[in-house]
Amino acid sequence: MTSVLAPAVAVMNRLRFTGKFALVILVLMVAVGALVTLLYIRLDAAIVHSQSELEGLKMIQPLSRAVQSTQQHRGLSAAVLGGNAERKADAAAKAKEIEAHLTQTESLLSAPRCGGVLNGPPSAANGAPSLARE
Repeated sequence: MTSVLAPAVAVMNRLRFTGKFALVILVLMVAVGALVTLLYIRLDAAIVHSQSELEGLKMIQPLSRAVQSTQQHRGLSAAVLGGNAERKADAAAKAKEIEAHLTQTESLLSAPRCGGVLNGPPSAANGAPSLARE
């Protein structure tokens, strides 16, 4: 053990008190600097992760509204099929509302910040089935 520490002991024996004090402070500052750097890296990773979660929440809101509108459209369609013709206009309006929500969701998922999750999503223009009766 003494042979491992011999160079450090020799350096410390040559230095005066102020030099020893400065050397110890320098070693401590290097250690603290390394810890601060690691802390910064970890905090930055946590911030990036939180920002991506917030972006995901922005995308979920229109999709959630589309699901809710689809459920309401299902109820209106059941009423129309049950013989309540007064609800036909409401069902058609709800279908347009659903199309708007889905279009908004498609545009958010196709955005470059999402990495273009959707490459050419199915839409009414591409031959996907529509909610409106033809």
